[in-house]
Amino acid sequence: IFLGEIITDLSLEIDIPVKESCRKCELCLNACPTNALKEQVKDNDFNRCLSYLTQKKHIDEYWFDKFKGKIFGCDICQDICPYNKEAKLSHIEEFKAF
Repeated sequence: IFLGEIITDLSLEIDIPVKESCRKCELCLNACPTNALKEQVKDNDFNRCLSYLTQKKHIDEYWFDKFKGKIFGCDICQDICPYNKEAKLSHIEEFKAF
């Protein structure tokens, strides 16, 4: 699962979409340090998400202990998601890590 979007003028192949969007394992819910994720997606509170909070100009001191050494973002939910374990690295040069 990738949260975000990419705006590009690259010519890209269309890949096969994921048929099932969530396995309901709740690993992300249990790992989220701010409890931003809920069982029902409609109940998620992204105002509590560390990735969201670090994009703001001011972060309330209340959240500081949740960062646990992180400077920007969080991605714990992304790191623990089984779908991301199966993700393939891109063969497109522009998308490769630095």
